[in-house]
Amino acid sequence: MISWDEFRERVRRLKAERWADILASEPPGRAPGRRPRDPEQEALLAEADRRRIAESELLSKARRVPPRPSE
Repeated sequence: MISWDEFRERVRRLKAERWADILASEPPGRAPGRRPRDPEQEALLAEADRRRIAESELLSKARRVPPRPSE
């Protein structure tokens, strides 16, 4: 039987090896492991990202109006 520390070290090593394989297989300019390889799904996610960023920029530029005190 292996110790808990040996088990954790083995899992850490396997994760590191797997992550290196994932990074090596991804094309440049793409977040590793985040995007599907299907071009149609890729386009949908890219559009969703652009919309989210645009909304975020609009919200950050919006003027904040303090709430009215209740009368």
